[in-house]
Amino acid sequence: MKKHFLFSIALFAGLISVKAQDDMPLVWESRMDHKIVHTGTGTEERGFSYAASDKEITVFDNKTGKPRWNKKFKELAPKLGKIDDLIPFWESDVIFLFDRKLGKDVLAVVEMESGNFLWSTDKYQDVDEENVVYIPEEQSFAISLKKELVFIRARTGEERWSTAKFKGVVGKYAITPDGYMVMVNFVPSSLGALFTGFKNQIAKIDIRNGDIIWENTYVGRAERKVISREFLYDLFVDGDKVMLMMNGYQVYDLKTGASLWSAAFDYTPDGIGKRPADARKFGIYGAVADPVRVGDDLYVLDMS
Repeated sequence: MKKHFLFSIALFAGLISVKAQDDMPLVWESRMDHKIVHTGTGTEERGFSYAASDKEITVFDNKTGKPRWNKKFKELAPKLGKIDDLIPFWESDVIFLFDRKLGKDVLAVVEMESGNFLWSTDKYQDVDEENVVYIPEEQSFAISLKKELVFIRARTGEERWSTAKFKGVVGKYAITPDGYMVMVNFVPSSLGALFTGFKNQIAKIDIRNGDIIWENTYVGRAERKVISREFLYDLFVDGDKVMLMMNGYQVYDLKTGASLWSAAFDYTPDGIGKRPADARKFGIYGAVADPVRVGDDLYVLDMS
């Protein structure tokens, strides 16, 4: 049987001579009996990574390269023979496995560290890593579908609630001590066709049953950083107010959702640097100081 290899090489920081470069030492080598089509590398703290073909997956230790577990997908989940897509959700320690049949996607969810099967369903279609958000405070996923937002438990797949009143993907959010979630929506560029009739929306939801307490609109576009995909805006609750830092400051009443005040200003670093000639995507972050609040006063560096 043909073997497939994974290598780990120690990298050293420092000056390297152009004329003579020392070979980088091999830390470990791991042989696998399946093709490597999908790979994912965990952090040092997490301690493991994975490599998979369309029929089999191996999760291995980052320090030694030794397999923690290896299974064929048909052994993991009864409805899976092969997979067309694999999405890891590292923070929740699960992997979404997809057999994307014509018009009927089958989703199976597996615990990443142990390889234990958790749950499976063919109820949710057009699921992609862009429209699934893990909410660690509730150990649940918010999955944005074409007609509704569903909230499901990560470990069991139990649907806690769904609502058709929130359109788009969950962006930045804040959870209050009394069990409510304030969040804004957005549409990733790759999913524009999925959410027709989209409008900017900020809403307060009862996280226990999905009831919309209030909703309002916001001004601006919920953008992400190019590589890390972190949001380029902030949302937080301050006392009885909801503060949205996007296109300036937008402030809402936490109880009613009424717009209290807003201040439009630009603190993006446009003009500070230029896009490199061969760069497809480009961003400059942290180059302009964030606004500073002192009591009722707000100090900003306006770059417009």
